[in-house]
Amino acid sequence: MADWTQLDTNSLLPGEPLTSAKALAFFENPIAIAEGAPDAPRVYGLAMSPDSKIVADGMSLTVSAANTFIIDIGLVIVEGVTSTQGQTDVVARTITAAGIVGSIRLKCRHGTGALQSGTATLSLFKNNVLVTSFSTTTNQDRTVDVSITDNDVLQWRHRASSSSASSFSDPSESGSDRYERIGTLIKATDL
Repeated sequence: MADWTQLDTNSLLPGEPLTSAKALAFFENPIAIAEGAPDAPRVYGLAMSPDSKIVADGMSLTVSAANTFIIDIGLVIVEGVTSTQGQTDVVARTITAAGIVGSIRLKCRHGTGALQSGTATLSLFKNNVLVTSFSTTTNQDRTVDVSITDNDVLQWRHRASSSSASSFSDPSESGSDRYERIGTLIKATDL
């Protein structure tokens, strides 16, 4: 860890010599701030990006599909229709990438519901293109690993056959890493 060096502003006035100690402080002090060295100033307020600024600031976290971490920052989730008796696809869940790139693991439970005799179909679409589809007459756990980049839109869609219902539950998105919230304070009017 770099050490924080307090500089006397009087030693930085015009005509004062640039010593190697001052040069070293110029080099190490920003690192000491970033690493949280003792006595170094802390980063607060607008310097800390809220979730909505991740992509706007050009931040992207590269992950691989895995069960290691549930990803809850960097994906925008919109819940849809989780149960249907219709024979036309309905959207159960929409996932938009907003700072996550690489591949993620999608999981859910899908089935026909209790006392149903027909077939339920579940499909995963990426940017309105079919990735994979499943049909079942029972309840099944589904897992799909899918590549993702900023602004990709993933949708779970499902439908029932004429004598059935389709249910969608327990969705999750996971990967080899994730963003973690840290304790920071910012005025709401600065967002």
